[in-house]
Amino acid sequence: MGKWELPSYFHSIRAESLETDAVKSADIVVASDTCLPDIEPAKWPVRKLVIDAAETLTEATQVRDWLLNGARTVVLSPSERTASFLGLQDTRFQDTGFQGLVGNSPEMKELRELIRKVAATSATVLIRGESGTGKELVARAIHRLSPRNLRPFIPVNCAAIPETLLEDDLFGHVRGAFTDARADRKGKLEEADGGTLFLDEIGDMAPSLQVKLLRVLQEKEIQPIGSNRPKKVDVRIIAATAADLEAMIKEKTFREDLYFRLNVIPIFIPPLRERGGDIPELVSHFSRVLSAKHGMPELRFTDAAMNALSKFPWQGNVRELEHLMERMLVLFDGNGPVDVDDLPHTLTMSASS
Repeated sequence: MGKWELPSYFHSIRAESLETDAVKSADIVVASDTCLPDIEPAKWPVRKLVIDAAETLTEATQVRDWLLNGARTVVLSPSERTASFLGLQDTRFQDTGFQGLVGNSPEMKELRELIRKVAATSATVLIRGESGTGKELVARAIHRLSPRNLRPFIPVNCAAIPETLLEDDLFGHVRGAFTDARADRKGKLEEADGGTLFLDEIGDMAPSLQVKLLRVLQEKEIQPIGSNRPKKVDVRIIAATAADLEAMIKEKTFREDLYFRLNVIPIFIPPLRERGGDIPELVSHFSRVLSAKHGMPELRFTDAAMNALSKFPWQGNVRELEHLMERMLVLFDGNGPVDVDDLPHTLTMSASS
Protein backbone atom coordinates (compact mmCIF):
# COMPACT_ATOMS: atom_id res chain seq x y z
CA MET A 1 0.00 0.00 0.00
CA GLY A 2 1.45 3.33 -1.03
CA LYS A 3 2.03 6.27 1.25
CA TRP A 4 -1.23 7.94 2.23
CA GLU A 5 -1.17 11.74 2.08
CA LEU A 6 -3.22 13.94 4.35
CA PRO A 7 -6.07 15.50 2.32
CA SER A 8 -5.62 19.21 1.64
CA TYR A 9 -8.89 20.07 3.35
CA PHE A 10 -7.47 19.19 6.78
CA HIS A 11 -5.84 22.01 8.68
CA SER A 12 -2.46 20.44 9.41
CA ILE A 13 -0.08 21.91 11.98
CA ARG A 14 2.49 20.72 14.47
CA ALA A 15 0.50 20.65 17.68
CA GLU A 16 3.33 20.79 20.22
CA SER A 17 1.29 23.34 22.13
CA LEU A 18 -2.37 23.47 23.04
CA GLU A 19 -2.10 27.25 23.16
CA THR A 20 -1.94 27.96 19.42
CA ASP A 21 -4.88 29.80 17.87
CA ALA A 22 -5.55 26.94 15.46
CA VAL A 23 -5.75 24.40 18.28
CA LYS A 24 -7.96 26.64 20.41
CA SER A 25 -10.47 27.08 17.60
CA ALA A 26 -10.60 23.42 16.60
CA ASP A 27 -13.38 20.99 17.40
CA ILE A 28 -10.92 18.13 17.60
CA VAL A 29 -7.16 18.12 17.97
CA VAL A 30 -5.31 14.97 16.96
CA ALA A 31 -1.69 15.15 18.07
CA SER A 32 1.10 12.64 17.48
CA ASP A 33 4.79 12.51 18.26
CA THR A 34 4.39 15.35 20.71
CA CYS A 35 5.05 15.90 24.38
CA LEU A 36 1.47 16.55 25.36
CA PRO A 37 0.51 15.84 28.97
CA ASP A 38 -1.43 12.66 29.66
CA ILE A 39 -5.14 13.32 29.38
CA GLU A 40 -7.64 10.80 30.68
CA PRO A 41 -10.48 10.16 28.20
CA ALA A 42 -13.07 10.88 30.89
CA LYS A 43 -11.69 14.40 31.23
CA TRP A 44 -11.77 15.26 27.52
CA PRO A 45 -13.99 18.31 26.89
CA VAL A 46 -16.95 17.56 24.63
CA ARG A 47 -15.64 19.74 21.81
CA LYS A 48 -11.90 19.33 22.39
CA LEU A 49 -10.53 15.81 22.08
CA VAL A 50 -6.77 15.42 22.27
CA ILE A 51 -5.45 11.99 21.40
CA ASP A 52 -1.89 10.75 20.95
CA ALA A 53 -1.14 8.16 18.29
CA ALA A 54 0.16 5.81 20.97
CA GLU A 55 -3.31 5.41 22.49
CA THR A 56 -5.56 2.40 21.93
CA LEU A 57 -7.44 1.73 18.72
CA THR A 58 -10.74 1.90 20.60
CA GLU A 59 -10.11 5.51 21.54
CA ALA A 60 -8.95 6.32 18.02
CA THR A 61 -12.12 4.82 16.60
CA GLN A 62 -14.17 7.07 18.85
CA VAL A 63 -12.37 10.09 17.41
CA ARG A 64 -12.80 8.83 13.85
CA ASP A 65 -16.52 8.27 14.37
CA TRP A 66 -16.89 11.78 15.73
CA LEU A 67 -15.06 13.20 12.74
CA LEU A 68 -17.42 11.32 10.43
CA ASN A 69 -20.41 12.64 12.33
CA GLY A 70 -19.78 16.30 11.66
CA ALA A 71 -16.81 17.88 13.46
CA ARG A 72 -16.28 21.22 11.72
CA THR A 73 -12.53 21.77 12.04
CA VAL A 74 -9.71 19.29 12.39
CA VAL A 75 -6.15 20.08 13.39
CA LEU A 76 -3.67 17.27 12.76
CA SER A 77 0.06 17.10 13.27
CA PRO A 78 1.73 16.14 9.97
CA SER A 79 2.23 12.47 10.74
CA GLU A 80 1.49 9.57 8.40
CA ARG A 81 1.30 7.34 11.46
CA THR A 82 -1.48 9.43 12.99
CA ALA A 83 -3.52 9.50 9.79
CA SER A 84 -3.18 5.77 9.25
CA PHE A 85 -3.89 5.05 12.92
CA LEU A 86 -7.13 7.01 12.85
CA GLY A 87 -8.27 5.37 9.64
CA LEU A 88 -8.79 8.67 7.82
CA GLN A 89 -8.52 6.85 4.49
CA ASP A 90 -12.23 6.15 4.94
CA THR A 91 -14.03 7.07 1.71
CA ARG A 92 -16.69 8.86 3.72
CA PHE A 93 -14.13 11.65 4.17
CA GLN A 94 -14.24 12.61 0.50
CA ASP A 95 -16.68 15.44 1.32
CA THR A 96 -15.22 16.41 4.71
CA GLY A 97 -14.56 19.88 3.39
CA PHE A 98 -18.33 20.39 3.26
CA GLN A 99 -18.96 19.67 6.94
CA GLY A 100 -22.45 20.84 7.84
CA LEU A 101 -23.53 21.47 4.23
CA VAL A 102 -25.91 18.52 4.25
CA GLY A 103 -28.34 17.56 1.51
CA ASN A 104 -28.53 15.92 -1.89
CA SER A 105 -31.09 18.21 -3.49
CA PRO A 106 -30.09 19.66 -6.88
CA GLU A 107 -29.59 23.03 -5.17
CA MET A 108 -27.11 21.64 -2.63
CA LYS A 109 -25.23 19.61 -5.23
CA GLU A 110 -24.89 22.74 -7.35
CA LEU A 111 -23.74 24.73 -4.32
CA ARG A 112 -21.05 22.19 -3.42
CA GLU A 113 -19.80 22.10 -7.01
CA LEU A 114 -19.60 25.91 -7.06
CA ILE A 115 -17.66 25.87 -3.77
CA ARG A 116 -15.15 23.41 -5.27
CA LYS A 117 -14.56 25.69 -8.26
CA VAL A 118 -14.30 28.87 -6.19
CA ALA A 119 -12.00 27.31 -3.59
CA ALA A 120 -9.26 26.73 -6.15
CA THR A 121 -8.93 30.49 -6.70
CA SER A 122 -8.29 33.55 -4.55
CA ALA A 123 -11.25 35.47 -5.95
CA THR A 124 -13.34 37.59 -3.60
CA VAL A 125 -16.70 35.99 -2.79
CA LEU A 126 -20.05 37.49 -1.75
CA ILE A 127 -22.40 34.97 -0.13
CA ARG A 128 -26.09 35.86 -0.12
CA GLY A 129 -28.92 34.11 1.69
CA GLU A 130 -31.48 34.42 4.45
CA SER A 131 -30.48 34.24 8.09
CA GLY A 132 -29.77 30.69 9.19
CA THR A 133 -29.02 29.24 5.75
CA GLY A 134 -25.36 28.50 6.57
CA LYS A 135 -23.36 31.36 5.07
CA GLU A 136 -20.43 30.85 7.44
CA LEU A 137 -20.43 27.11 6.68
CA VAL A 138 -20.03 27.95 2.99
CA ALA A 139 -17.21 30.39 3.76
CA ARG A 140 -15.43 27.79 5.90
CA ALA A 141 -15.83 25.17 3.18
CA ILE A 142 -14.26 27.50 0.60
CA HIS A 143 -11.31 28.10 2.91
CA ARG A 144 -10.97 24.44 3.92
CA LEU A 145 -10.83 23.28 0.30
CA SER A 146 -8.52 26.09 -0.84
CA PRO A 147 -4.72 26.32 -1.06
CA ARG A 148 -4.96 28.72 1.91
CA ASN A 149 -6.25 26.04 4.27
CA LEU A 150 -3.04 25.90 6.31
CA ARG A 151 -3.40 29.58 7.14
CA PRO A 152 -6.02 31.17 9.44
CA PHE A 153 -9.74 31.46 8.76
CA ILE A 154 -10.91 34.46 10.78
CA PRO A 155 -14.63 35.32 11.02
CA VAL A 156 -15.82 38.83 11.93
CA ASN A 157 -19.47 39.76 12.47
CA CYS A 158 -19.78 43.37 11.31
CA ALA A 159 -23.19 43.75 12.98
CA ALA A 160 -21.99 42.65 16.41
CA ILE A 161 -19.18 45.20 16.88
CA PRO A 162 -19.61 49.00 17.18
CA GLU A 163 -18.09 51.06 14.37
CA THR A 164 -15.17 52.46 16.38
CA LEU A 165 -14.25 49.05 17.78
CA LEU A 166 -14.68 47.31 14.42
CA GLU A 167 -12.08 49.55 12.79
CA ASP A 168 -9.55 48.67 15.49
CA ASP A 169 -10.55 45.01 15.31
CA LEU A 170 -9.98 44.86 11.55
CA PHE A 171 -7.01 47.18 11.06
CA GLY A 172 -5.26 47.20 14.44
CA HIS A 173 -3.34 50.15 15.83
CA VAL A 174 0.13 51.35 16.71
CA ARG A 175 1.32 52.36 20.13
CA GLY A 176 0.11 55.84 21.05
CA ALA A 177 -2.70 55.88 18.48
CA PHE A 178 -5.13 56.69 21.32
CA THR A 179 -5.10 56.97 25.10
CA ASP A 180 -5.09 53.26 25.94
CA ALA A 181 -2.91 52.17 23.01
CA ARG A 182 0.13 51.13 25.06
CA ALA A 183 1.44 48.70 22.46
CA ASP A 184 1.06 47.85 18.80
CA ARG A 185 -1.88 45.55 18.09
CA LYS A 186 -2.49 43.51 14.96
CA GLY A 187 -5.93 43.67 13.41
CA LYS A 188 -7.86 40.74 11.98
CA LEU A 189 -6.78 41.61 8.43
CA GLU A 190 -3.13 41.21 9.39
CA GLU A 191 -3.83 38.11 11.49
CA ALA A 192 -5.50 36.53 8.45
CA ASP A 193 -2.48 37.18 6.23
CA GLY A 194 -2.12 34.24 3.86
CA GLY A 195 -5.54 32.97 4.84
CA THR A 196 -9.17 34.04 4.70
CA LEU A 197 -11.11 36.83 6.40
CA PHE A 198 -14.86 36.22 6.58
CA LEU A 199 -16.90 39.42 6.96
CA ASP A 200 -20.40 38.41 8.00
CA GLU A 201 -23.26 40.93 7.82
CA ILE A 202 -21.21 43.17 5.53
CA GLY A 203 -24.29 45.34 4.95
CA ASP A 204 -23.98 46.59 8.54
CA MET A 205 -20.50 48.00 8.01
CA ALA A 206 -20.38 51.79 8.44
CA PRO A 207 -19.66 53.88 5.30
CA SER A 208 -16.36 55.13 6.75
CA LEU A 209 -15.13 51.55 7.11
CA GLN A 210 -16.43 50.62 3.68
CA VAL A 211 -13.93 53.11 2.24
CA LYS A 212 -11.05 51.50 4.14
CA LEU A 213 -12.12 48.01 3.11
CA LEU A 214 -12.30 49.13 -0.52
CA ARG A 215 -8.65 50.21 -0.27
CA VAL A 216 -7.70 46.79 1.07
CA LEU A 217 -9.36 45.12 -1.91
CA GLN A 218 -7.82 47.56 -4.40
CA GLU A 219 -4.29 47.94 -3.02
CA LYS A 220 -3.85 44.74 -0.98
CA GLU A 221 -2.61 46.80 1.94
CA ILE A 222 -3.81 48.04 5.32
CA GLN A 223 -3.01 51.05 7.45
CA PRO A 224 -3.32 50.50 11.21
CA ILE A 225 -4.91 53.27 13.26
CA GLY A 226 -2.29 55.90 14.10
CA SER A 227 0.20 54.71 11.49
CA ASN A 228 1.28 56.50 8.33
CA ARG A 229 2.91 53.39 6.89
CA PRO A 230 0.74 50.96 4.93
CA LYS A 231 1.37 47.22 5.26
CA LYS A 232 0.96 44.72 2.47
CA VAL A 233 -1.40 41.83 3.22
CA ASP A 234 -2.29 38.71 1.29
CA VAL A 235 -5.77 37.87 2.48
CA ARG A 236 -8.81 36.47 0.75
CA ILE A 237 -12.02 38.35 1.58
CA ILE A 238 -15.29 36.43 1.77
CA ALA A 239 -18.27 38.59 2.67
CA ALA A 240 -21.83 37.58 3.48
CA THR A 241 -25.16 39.27 4.03
CA ALA A 242 -28.89 38.70 4.22
CA ALA A 243 -29.49 42.36 3.36
CA ASP A 244 -30.64 43.77 0.03
CA LEU A 245 -27.39 45.46 -0.96
CA GLU A 246 -28.83 46.72 -4.24
CA ALA A 247 -31.52 48.63 -2.34
CA MET A 248 -28.88 49.93 0.07
CA ILE A 249 -26.84 51.23 -2.87
CA LYS A 250 -29.87 53.20 -4.08
CA GLU A 251 -30.33 54.55 -0.55
CA LYS A 252 -26.64 55.58 -0.46
CA THR A 253 -25.96 53.42 2.61
CA PHE A 254 -23.70 50.94 0.82
CA ARG A 255 -20.97 51.87 -1.65
CA GLU A 256 -21.53 50.67 -5.19
CA ASP A 257 -17.79 50.42 -5.90
CA LEU A 258 -17.32 48.20 -2.84
CA TYR A 259 -20.25 46.05 -3.94
CA PHE A 260 -18.61 45.41 -7.31
CA ARG A 261 -15.29 44.58 -5.62
CA LEU A 262 -16.97 42.09 -3.30
CA ASN A 263 -19.34 40.55 -5.83
CA VAL A 264 -16.66 38.97 -8.04
CA ILE A 265 -18.02 35.50 -7.28
CA PRO A 266 -21.63 35.64 -6.06
CA ILE A 267 -22.96 32.61 -4.18
CA PHE A 268 -26.63 32.31 -3.25
CA ILE A 269 -27.78 29.81 -0.62
CA PRO A 270 -31.42 28.81 -1.12
CA PRO A 271 -33.74 28.89 1.91
CA LEU A 272 -34.62 25.55 3.49
CA ARG A 273 -38.27 25.80 2.39
CA GLU A 274 -37.10 25.57 -1.22
CA ARG A 275 -35.24 22.31 -0.63
CA GLY A 276 -37.59 20.37 1.61
CA GLY A 277 -36.23 17.10 0.24
CA ASP A 278 -33.05 17.72 2.25
CA ILE A 279 -34.88 17.79 5.59
CA PRO A 280 -34.79 14.02 6.33
CA GLU A 281 -31.03 14.01 5.77
CA LEU A 282 -30.59 17.15 7.89
CA VAL A 283 -32.71 15.63 10.67
CA SER A 284 -30.54 12.50 10.61
CA HIS A 285 -27.36 14.60 10.62
CA PHE A 286 -28.42 16.76 13.56
CA SER A 287 -29.65 13.72 15.46
CA ARG A 288 -26.20 12.12 15.19
CA VAL A 289 -24.22 15.24 15.99
CA LEU A 290 -26.42 16.45 18.86
CA SER A 291 -26.74 13.02 20.44
CA ALA A 292 -22.93 12.82 20.52
CA LYS A 293 -22.74 16.33 21.97
CA HIS A 294 -25.19 15.59 24.81
CA GLY A 295 -24.37 11.90 25.29
CA MET A 296 -27.97 10.89 24.57
CA PRO A 297 -29.60 8.35 22.20
CA GLU A 298 -30.36 9.49 18.68
CA LEU A 299 -33.92 10.53 17.89
CA ARG A 300 -36.07 8.55 15.46
CA PHE A 301 -39.12 9.98 13.68
CA THR A 302 -42.27 8.42 12.26
CA ASP A 303 -43.06 9.01 8.59
CA ALA A 304 -45.89 11.34 9.63
CA ALA A 305 -43.59 13.42 11.83
CA MET A 306 -40.95 13.61 9.10
CA ASN A 307 -43.62 14.68 6.62
CA ALA A 308 -44.67 17.50 8.97
CA LEU A 309 -41.06 18.62 9.33
CA SER A 310 -40.64 18.60 5.55
CA LYS A 311 -43.72 20.77 4.99
CA PHE A 312 -42.88 23.42 7.61
CA PRO A 313 -41.72 26.74 6.04
CA TRP A 314 -38.67 27.16 8.38
CA GLN A 315 -38.35 30.94 8.42
CA GLY A 316 -35.17 30.52 10.48
CA ASN A 317 -33.88 27.97 7.95
CA VAL A 318 -31.33 25.30 8.92
CA ARG A 319 -30.48 27.03 12.21
CA GLU A 320 -34.13 26.86 13.28
CA LEU A 321 -34.26 23.15 12.42
CA GLU A 322 -31.06 22.51 14.38
CA HIS A 323 -32.43 24.31 17.44
CA LEU A 324 -35.67 22.32 17.24
CA MET A 325 -33.72 19.07 17.02
CA GLU A 326 -31.67 19.96 20.08
CA ARG A 327 -34.80 20.91 22.02
CA MET A 328 -36.51 17.66 21.03
CA LEU A 329 -33.46 15.60 21.95
CA VAL A 330 -33.26 17.11 25.43
CA LEU A 331 -36.98 17.21 26.23
CA PHE A 332 -38.48 14.17 24.46
CA ASP A 333 -39.59 11.63 27.07
CA GLY A 334 -40.82 8.83 24.82
CA ASN A 335 -39.05 5.53 24.22
CA GLY A 336 -40.23 5.08 20.64
CA PRO A 337 -39.93 7.32 17.61
CA VAL A 338 -41.06 10.95 17.66
CA ASP A 339 -44.59 11.23 16.25
CA VAL A 340 -46.60 14.22 15.00
CA ASP A 341 -48.20 14.75 18.42
CA ASP A 342 -44.73 15.11 19.95
CA LEU A 343 -43.80 18.02 17.68
CA PRO A 344 -44.48 21.65 18.70
CA HIS A 345 -48.09 22.65 18.05
CA THR A 346 -47.08 25.69 15.96
CA LEU A 347 -45.10 23.44 13.65
CA THR A 348 -47.85 20.90 13.04
CA MET A 349 -50.49 23.62 12.57
CA SER A 350 -48.34 25.45 10.01
CA ALA A 351 -47.47 22.25 8.17
CA SER A 352 -51.13 21.22 7.89
CA SER A 353 -52.37 24.61 6.65
